[in-house]
Amino acid sequence: MSAFTWQKIEKGDTSVAMGTWLSALEQTGLLGHLEQLSELERDSLGQALRQRQLRARGRRGNARPSNDYDF
Repeated sequence: MSAFTWQKIEKGDTSVAMGTWLSALEQTGLLGHLEQLSELERDSLGQALRQRQLRARGRRGNARPSNDYDF
């Protein structure tokens, strides 16, 4: 893997192929930690984001219906 690709990975560049990311994780010994990301109980950030989305409700607008097209 080139140094340029490593730099892109370190910067979080999304144009790097998934296989390259997996290769980098394997070379650094972090591939085993990838499984933890799929465990919902350990994903506290994901749970917080889901809760925030569930709490967001749409608000009723103050606009009155238009009778312009009422035949």
